[in-house]
Amino acid sequence: MTAILGTAASRAAWGFLWFVSGFIVYGSLFPFDFLSTPKPLDQLLQWQFPGNIPDATDNFFLFIPLGIALQGCFRGRGKLLIASIIALLLLGLGVQWIQLYLPTRTASLIDVAWNGMGLAVGLAIAIPLRHIFLNKADVNKAATDRFAILLVLIWLFYESFPFVPTLDIGELRAHLKSAVFAPPFEVMRFTQHLLAATMAGFALQRSGLSGRSARGVITLATLAVILEVFVAYGGLRRETLLGMTLGLVLGHLIGKKHPVGASLTIAATAIGTLLLTILTPYRGQVSDGGFTFTPFSSIFWQGVLKDLPPLAFETLAIATLIWVGLQTNGWPHRQPRLWLGLVTVMMAALELVRVGVMGFHADTTLLLLTLVVGPFALAYQANPTAVKQVMPITQTPELSTWALPAGWLHAITFCGLAAAIYATFRLPGMPYNVRELLPSGFSGLVSAIGFATIVYLLANSPFLLIRGSRSKQFLMLFPLLLLVQGVLVWFLLRQFAPLESIHDIVGSPTLGWPWDWEIMLRFIALHQAVAMQIVGATLIVATVQQAKRLPSLLYWLSINLLLAWPLYIFNVAWAATDNLVELIRDNASFLSCSFIAVGILMTSTTGVALGAALSNQQRRIALIALAGLGGIAATGAFYAGLESMLVKYDQAFSAAQFLLSPDRQHYLTGSALVSRFSLVYVVISAVLAILVAGQWRVFSQQK
Repeated sequence: MTAILGTAASRAAWGFLWFVSGFIVYGSLFPFDFLSTPKPLDQLLQWQFPGNIPDATDNFFLFIPLGIALQGCFRGRGKLLIASIIALLLLGLGVQWIQLYLPTRTASLIDVAWNGMGLAVGLAIAIPLRHIFLNKADVNKAATDRFAILLVLIWLFYESFPFVPTLDIGELRAHLKSAVFAPPFEVMRFTQHLLAATMAGFALQRSGLSGRSARGVITLATLAVILEVFVAYGGLRRETLLGMTLGLVLGHLIGKKHPVGASLTIAATAIGTLLLTILTPYRGQVSDGGFTFTPFSSIFWQGVLKDLPPLAFETLAIATLIWVGLQTNGWPHRQPRLWLGLVTVMMAALELVRVGVMGFHADTTLLLLTLVVGPFALAYQANPTAVKQVMPITQTPELSTWALPAGWLHAITFCGLAAAIYATFRLPGMPYNVRELLPSGFSGLVSAIGFATIVYLLANSPFLLIRGSRSKQFLMLFPLLLLVQGVLVWFLLRQFAPLESIHDIVGSPTLGWPWDWEIMLRFIALHQAVAMQIVGATLIVATVQQAKRLPSLLYWLSINLLLAWPLYIFNVAWAATDNLVELIRDNASFLSCSFIAVGILMTSTTGVALGAALSNQQRRIALIALAGLGGIAATGAFYAGLESMLVKYDQAFSAAQFLLSPDRQHYLTGSALVSRFSLVYVVISAVLAILVAGQWRVFSQQK
């Protein structure tokens, strides 16, 4: 039983750590209105203790949960100390540095000091808290319905967005004013919050977290009201508070009814909620009767973050409808995919009513929400009587099902990558040659999916090699496999990137060959040079974890050295464009190009090593150290390989300025240039780490 508790507690601690880290980043950078040029670095270096008291209090309390999470994830003083230092550097100093790009934030080292104090308090109080929870842990408690818990979390998001609490007295006074000196009572606002809370109360009652007592409802209502008060975003309305509390109580009471009657009641509530959003301009849709295939169009096109709560409202209704059907003893539980298909058809019909009957502007948002939420419901489908059953001590499989199936994990990661690419390419200050890669509207979304496919392929394909490296014949074919991958990447890029952008990379055709043969071969050669370094980074990290991989690494090194000169001749000496040549030091000498290759190798090593550290308990310190050394080596290699002085367009600038500046009229200099390079490096490393973490988890299980 101790082993079972230990496994479950460790998994929960790591989940809590990821949640807290994400919340710190989100809360510190919201609303993400980044500047193209950062504020002076001197602002960060200011030290005025204690600083702004409300801001200092926020920074102190924000890091207490982080200390608790770290204490649960790491055992041993040495590991805990290293993890705490890294967390403070990344989430404290790193976030403050990024705040230099936010006009609404004030970066200061004093905030990092308050973060450190909060982290220390969290580390200290975590020890007695852990003993309390372990002493009260009971494996024989009723099984929980994890999808019902997800419904409750969606409801909290709906009520508490943007979920950035504050202790600033002035902001809180203004926030509470509308509840005391209230405007006229809005029946529609009350109805919306009543419906959402009813579904959340029913989900909590059936989740199994607190049995069927009212304790869970009281706790959830208290938490929601506290968040509603301390998240000073908009005005606090009496109809909101009244709808929340009455809805939670009503949902709890419905859950005590006969299972069939309760399910039908909540299903009717979910359908009524969706009809409310369809028959009224709930999303703020214009009455033009238009339709677009782009989901979340107002967010993608105008960046309207206030549309997120309405989307959460609709998501809660859709997810509740799917979940209730799967919980019944009828045919939806026996044929879950048919039920999911029926709900999807229903969402399509409702969207047609929105545009065809009501005349509102519509898109494919409801369909996409259904297709995203549905697989989660199927993955976590529980027996409708599970909350009534008691799990025997010897039964342990339920404790290992918290992780998503590998296929869904890859799908979620891929969708997140595509969304991140779409949003990142439209950030202010992004170099113009990057912005032009994605057209606007639905075509841009399709291009983002194409680019995500390319990045996912480049990051994960090396694992096919290291898994097959026991077969020497398979390993010796890896240059040919990279060649095949290059052809595939070329065809994807040709479909999703403007031809002009491809010409900027490999040059315009000069040999008069038919079709795109010349451009394709030049691109494949360039891909070969870059992909070789990603493979090398993967083998370096694999060798650090398993010394028996050293022969594979040495074989890669020999192949890399053999191909270095031919690839240099084809990519640089015979280049059809001066973009590559002019950006490399010493007229693109072989030595300078070698430094660029080392920079790519070390950048890849940083990301791949961090991904391995995320998924591996063994040699984690060595992997983190390797990632840090990779960052230092990559910085030096790029500095040695990139041209320091170019004279073009009647201006003098460096290759780094050319690559990182937003346009040719505003070249970054000094600390702004260093900040931009560091940000790009950190983002690339973090994305690569996330993409390969799942592969390393499989690799670590190989003998």
